[in-house]
Amino acid sequence: MDNYEKHVRDLEINNPRGVENDGGVILIQASNVTPRPIKWIMKDWLAKNEFHILGGAGGTGKTTLALSIASIITKGGVFPSGERCFTSGNILIWSGEDTIERTLVPRLIASGADLTKCFFITEFSEYGGKKRAFNPITDFPKLDEEIIKIGNVELLIVDPIVTSIKGRMNDANDVRKGLQPFLDFTDKHGCAVIGITHFGKGTQGRDITERIIGSQAFTAVARVVWATASNESGDRVLVHPKNNLGSVKGGFLYECEMTVLPDEIEASKIVWKGKIDGNAKDILGQYETISEESQGDQNALREAIAFLNQILQFEDLPAKEVYKQAEDAGISKATIKRAKKQLGIKAIKNGMNGGWSWSLFPEVAQVFSKDLKQNDEPLQNKVSIFEENIQDHFHD
Repeated sequence: MDNYEKHVRDLEINNPRGVENDGGVILIQASNVTPRPIKWIMKDWLAKNEFHILGGAGGTGKTTLALSIASIITKGGVFPSGERCFTSGNILIWSGEDTIERTLVPRLIASGADLTKCFFITEFSEYGGKKRAFNPITDFPKLDEEIIKIGNVELLIVDPIVTSIKGRMNDANDVRKGLQPFLDFTDKHGCAVIGITHFGKGTQGRDITERIIGSQAFTAVARVVWATASNESGDRVLVHPKNNLGSVKGGFLYECEMTVLPDEIEASKIVWKGKIDGNAKDILGQYETISEESQGDQNALREAIAFLNQILQFEDLPAKEVYKQAEDAGISKATIKRAKKQLGIKAIKNGMNGGWSWSLFPEVAQVFSKDLKQNDEPLQNKVSIFEENIQDHFHD
């Protein structure tokens, strides 16, 4: 029985009237609380029972970096700090961007992971065998059952973390609500969670709370925030500009290197290049590319594609709402249009008098077109001609 349960029991025993408790404030006396030490997996960087954020610009290898750390955990290897991992165990990965067979498993192999200790959260199977996307808000109780089966889970990676937000990622209340299942998960299973995300455009030099895309609640909830950056020479660095549990000083240099696995499968891996001294913010300023132009237009497009994947994964959104969230995230209208075309996103008319919504899944638009044609073929013909004429103008 823990201190909280004991306190509640004492309240019940000491109730002189023996009547049902009508509710109220519960106080816990500090002298009845047993202090608990921080359980580090990687000293000053990764802690059990805690939520972490890994942010950075596109092209800095954030996912590969997280998988590198995870691989070290699976085999009890040596961290870039030089210390050995003494809490080796299983890892969970929930990815909304990369394929398991072509990207994630090859990267784990390249990083030397013990694949028997790596598990992917894919979909949720409902009664009757119908499958849908995993939703942390509703599906974590079932995940608990699987965690108990495999046991010894040390780390959960969520890539990107904004896929867990049902609502506006720029709204603090929506973000806190979306992250709460992960906080409960860390407490219940004693593992660490790393949520991967992006920096907003043009945020160089700002405080880390202003750099992560979306609400500042992401960094407020996280106890430790990791950040990656690269310079024009391609040198990359990992720092932790926010650390409520330990020091924010120092970081690690690394390279993201391509390797060829059997069957000519290419995969990226992290090559650690040593420690670096200094304050996290100063290190970022030294290694970070200053201008978006020098960083490359391709990185901007890559981040816009990731952004659309995130916000359209669970539902279609009005075009105006997409543009508003993109603007809040520092993504230009021109870049978000290019990302829309790259992903094959469809614009769907919400009735003859409604606006346009963006759908990540082409079959939605196909069903709409089929139903419309069945109900009113002349109207369908008019709409088809209308769509062809305004494809590049109003479908945004």
